[in-house]
Amino acid sequence: MLKSSLYDLLPTYLISRGADAVIFHNWELDQ
Repeated sequence: MLKSSLYDLLPTYLISRGADAVIFHNWELDQ
């Protein structure tokens, strides 16, 4: 149960972190 929920959340977490990194990187380039 717990393991399957972690596997469901991990891709979402990685995608959200990746999006944050891309947005932050683009913001730095604009400065």
